[in-house]
Amino acid sequence: MNDYSSEADVDRSTKPILRIDSPTVFYVDVDEGVRDSLDQLLEAIGLPLRTFPSGEAFLRAYDGSPGCLITDIRTPSGLAGIELQSRLARSPISLPLIITASVEDASLAVRAMQNRAVTLIEKPYRDHELIEAIQSSLRIDRMHRQQDMRTREVFTRLATLSPNETEVLELIIEGVTNKVIANRLDVSIRTIENRRKRIYEKMRTESVAVLVRMVVEARIRTGQAVERS
Repeated sequence: MNDYSSEADVDRSTKPILRIDSPTVFYVDVDEGVRDSLDQLLEAIGLPLRTFPSGEAFLRAYDGSPGCLITDIRTPSGLAGIELQSRLARSPISLPLIITASVEDASLAVRAMQNRAVTLIEKPYRDHELIEAIQSSLRIDRMHRQQDMRTREVFTRLATLSPNETEVLELIIEGVTNKVIANRLDVSIRTIENRRKRIYEKMRTESVAVLVRMVVEARIRTGQAVERS
């Protein structure tokens, strides 16, 4: 069933919260005919649809639900197409975006492809083309959410390390041996071994390779510096 949201009932301003549950297809447009057709198409494959009259309405209403966003490259009024794409790029919302465009909009379509990762569908399109694009976008969204959850879990574990353990971890990431770490920190090798053991326990791994990879990948994903000053 459609959830056509008006400007008046979408005034939520909280940031979206990461969620992993049943996906929803979000659609921004005022064309009721296209909206109804899309609703029937998605109902046939068991996917719910939420529609919005403008990009502004979507941005205010979005609550972090998994899914993908569909919009036309042009709409009679309101935020949509490339403008919506640009707004999304500056927001914490990372939903995969599908843009429909006609041949006449080729130049705009090229801009859309350059500005942000987007799936472009040329109109008129067949039902199976849209379904394939939606299913691909939903897989991408789920993968990104799973990666984000793993990253958050890594930082949760890192927060349990003591300052001494964190210091040892940074040197482990640099590839420094226990003996050299002990010399640098002016402690015994046994002390370093004990700290290292606690690090493995708290980070829930027994492999130095896995430990280094999980921390470095988490930092890269969040844009944190990996280098030690």
